[in-house]
Amino acid sequence: MHLSTFSVAGDYCLNFAYSMFGRETGSLNVYYKDESSGEQSLMWSLTGEQGEGWAVGSVNMKFRQGQKVRFGFAGQSQRHHC
Repeated sequence: MHLSTFSVAGDYCLNFAYSMFGRETGSLNVYYKDESSGEQSLMWSLTGEQGEGWAVGSVNMKFRQGQKVRFGFAGQSQRHHC
C-alpha cells in the first residue's frame, strides 16, 4: 500500500499498528520514497509471528526542507504478498 506524497521538513515520527499472528506469518516492511530522486529506503522491518493482538510500530525520521516523500507498507506471508 502506498500513501499520498507529503512535503516535509524536520523531524517526524511515523506510528502504525500491525498484527502478525499465525504460523504462516512472513514479514512487514515500511518504506519511504524520495519523490525528487526516486530513491526508496527501507525504514522498518519485522519478520515472523509476533503473538496475538495488535502492536504499535514507530519510526523516527529526519527530512530536509521541502523534501517530498511517499510512504509504503508491504507485507508478505509464507504463501502470499499483501
